[in-house]
Amino acid sequence: MHKLPENFTHTSEHNFNTESMYVMIENLTEAKSAFGVTDEGEAVFFNARIVKLLNFDQGDLVDASCVPNYADKRDHIPWRCVRATMPERAEESNHVSVDSKVEDFAVIIETMIENPDWWTADELANYLEDEKISAARVDEFLSDKNQPLESTEAYRIVLPD
Repeated sequence: MHKLPENFTHTSEHNFNTESMYVMIENLTEAKSAFGVTDEGEAVFFNARIVKLLNFDQGDLVDASCVPNYADKRDHIPWRCVRATMPERAEESNHVSVDSKVEDFAVIIETMIENPDWWTADELANYLEDEKISAARVDEFLSDKNQPLESTEAYRIVLPD
């Protein structure tokens, strides 16, 4: 039996064929993975390792090298990303110099300080509609464990007519 040298690296003539695609991140999961969509409307899966390395936010634009997804998942999610780079954030592509999430959070905090009453998520989103802060951004703020928020469940009696 022939013994391989300690510093031996396996090489192959076979290239790993990937499809290069431009993908917009649409959804971040609780499992820390992500899903995106191509210009053609095809779904792409990103594993948690890639998501963590690139620190994805919803709306980010990604240059992705993809392979066909596993056969049992291919009907719903045709692609699986194996390598990715992030040439720009969605905010940067719109020429916004300040990270919009940080800016939106600052407006939400300022609004809540100026109006210290209790807010529901819907009330806050409606109030901030003129500021172009989405209900999704308000929900993101309210669920952020790093924000100085106090929450409560509220109840009231419904009297018969």
